[in-house]
Amino acid sequence: MKEITSLQTLQDELKKPIQTTILLFHAPWCSMCQMYTFVLRKFADANPHVDILGVDISKYPEISDIYSILNTPTTLIFRSGELIKTLTGPVSQRMLQS
Repeated sequence: MKEITSLQTLQDELKKPIQTTILLFHAPWCSMCQMYTFVLRKFADANPHVDILGVDISKYPEISDIYSILNTPTTLIFRSGELIKTLTGPVSQRMLQS
């Protein structure tokens, strides 16, 4: 998972010609986020064509504000740069697949 450190970096990543991008909003104090990161790593290993990005909301609140993130973990799924799904809380690999 690549950590996003600025809005410009996020915008650049979403412009890439990768079919699907998963963006995880997380925080270091969030125990569910830590468990979910493990699930995302396994998902990434099985799906190398999917780009997985992360934003630490405690370091970059301005990015989470843009997407109105209120809870962690929150997962946004983009296809060709367009937001297609928002998932709140940790989800299974099966839910990520769909």
